Amino acid sequence: MYVPLAANTSTTTEGTVGTSIPVSVLNTTAVIGEYADYANFSSLSLATAIDNTVENVAKEMSYRLGESLSAIVRATADGASAVDSSVLVELGATSTSSFTALSLSQIRNSVQSLAGRSVRPMDEASKAFIGVIHPFALGDVLADNSNDSPLDMLKHTPVGLSRMEELISVDLTEVIELPASGVHFFQTNQITTTPNYQTVTGLTALRTYIFGRDGIFAINLGAQGDTGFGDGEWQNIKCKQSRINNLDESVESKAFAAAA
Repeated sequence: MYVPLAANTSTTTEGTVGTSIPVSVLNTTAVIGEYADYANFSSLSLATAIDNTVENVAKEMSYRLGESLSAIVRATADGASAVDSSVLVELGATSTSSFTALSLSQIRNSVQSLAGRSVRPMDEASKAFIGVIHPFALGDVLADNSNDSPLDMLKHTPVGLSRMEELISVDLTEVIELPASGVHFFQTNQITTTPNYQTVTGLTALRTYIFGRDGIFAINLGAQGDTGFGDGEWQNIKCKQSRINNLDESVESKAFAAAA
């Protein structure tokens, strides 16, 4: 990235050559890693198994791959406070019965905090950021009946009342659009938790993530190679099943990840 140039507010004299503008770039160190797993099965185990072992383990490893990708993204987001401490917002808590639940106003504040740092929305069409939220935290937002809460805003019109039913969802693949939030949320329990939050024994905090475009840069190693016909093998994520010498079968999953 180039270092942004400041505004020029000084006038110049016509015909006079001024001073050249110094241009510099920002450098960062990228840690490149490859993650891979495999499982082997003997012919005896396949002959005596009561289920389709290879297929079932392949599904298990696909789930493991999804968990791994989620963990890598969370680790990157959790570490963003080392660059900008303001991205980590900690709500108040004094005891297990006295703590600040997530609210729509806090989500709005976080969205405007991103906008104040020139972080663009992930979805350019709807101008919305993308969020990841635990179902418990989403329940707190939806249970809030204070002024300007989601329920308070939607209950005044027939259209709003119909939307209230859409906010309550147990489908983790469904996108939740909170009114006047600017964020499209996905529900998941794959989030970072903080035990004994704010030094309160027994109180566990649930982290909520809001992502924007260009907030964090990544390096994509999915370049086309020259070791195969056509485009070669250059996929970033690949899951496959293979048979080796007609004796053993294996399941393999592989993912490439890089963070800057």
